[in-house]
Amino acid sequence: MMIKISQIGLMLIMIYLFCSCNMSDSAEKIFGDYVYVTESSQDHFIIGGRNDIPPDVLAYEFDMHFLIAKQKPDIDVLIIKKANELFNTYEKGQPHQNESLYLKFKQYGAKDNRHENFKIAKLIAKEILVKEDPMYKKYIENPYLYWILYRSTDDLQGPLTKEEYEAARKEMKIPDKLKLD
Repeated sequence: MMIKISQIGLMLIMIYLFCSCNMSDSAEKIFGDYVYVTESSQDHFIIGGRNDIPPDVLAYEFDMHFLIAKQKPDIDVLIIKKANELFNTYEKGQPHQNESLYLKFKQYGAKDNRHENFKIAKLIAKEILVKEDPMYKKYIENPYLYWILYRSTDDLQGPLTKEEYEAARKEMKIPDKLKLD
C-alpha cells in the first residue's frame, strides 16, 4: 500500500513538474532558415541564415524581397553577448594572442573562478561597449530600433534609428504595404 502511494505521489510530482515548465517557448518559421523565437514574455528574436536580430523584437513583416523588424533594444543582451565573447577568449588561456584583454582581466582581479571571471567579463564588456561600439549608443539613445533584411542577398541592415530606417526604406524601395507601425 505504501509503495502504491509513493508511486502515485511520484507520478503527480512528475506531472506537476512537466506541466509547470515554460510552455510559452516557441519558434515560428518565417521563411528559409529564418525563425521568430519566443523564449519568455520579453525575449523575442529572429535567427536564421547568417544573421540574427536580437531581443526584443516587437513586430516583423516580410514579403518576397524584404523582412523588416521593430526592436525594443535590450542593453543587457548586448552586454552579455560581448561578455561571452570576451570570457571565451580569456578562458582559452592564450594571453600572447590578446595580451591587453588578459591584462584587463587581471586588473579586475581574475582568478581560477569561472563565475567571478564571467562577472569581470561583463564589466569589461560594458566598458568596451561604452567607449567603442556605436551600436551601444543607439541602444541607449533610442526606445526602438529597426532592421531590414534583403532576402535575395541575406544582407541585414541594423540597428537603424527611425530616421535611418525611413531613409533605407525609400532607398531600397520597400513597398508601402510592408509596415510595422
